[in-house]
Amino acid sequence: MEMKGKNISVFGITSTGKSTLVNSLMGKKVAATGRGETTTEIQAYPREQFTIWDVPGRNDETFHMTMEYISISFFKGLTIRLITIQCTVKESSSTMKFLDELGLDYDIIVNKFDTVDEDERDIFREQIHREIRELGLKN
Repeated sequence: MEMKGKNISVFGITSTGKSTLVNSLMGKKVAATGRGETTTEIQAYPREQFTIWDVPGRNDETFHMTMEYISISFFKGLTIRLITIQCTVKESSSTMKFLDELGLDYDIIVNKFDTVDEDERDIFREQIHREIRELGLKN
């Protein structure tokens, strides 16, 4: 798997909107979306300025199995690592801890944050920040 230039990857458990985010970043529908596992292998979507890598979703408890098909050089070759969540950081904490161990930065993307009532958004943000602290995440 050759990686040149800017490489962006989207991680998260199954059905957290990874492929929808890929489609949004690409500006058109390139990745299948829907319930369940629609992405079954790593897919590269090249653009002139960057390549987006859509990674199959896995339940966080089985994240260690992901390592069977993704090499550490893949993680290190990424310029930007996005991790999608829906309700809690805990749903992807194994991925985040793994990236922390490798000393790699990542960004947490809350899927459908716009559907959270405006008067509850600050509470939700604080919950996410509290979970990050409690889990001892570095990034």
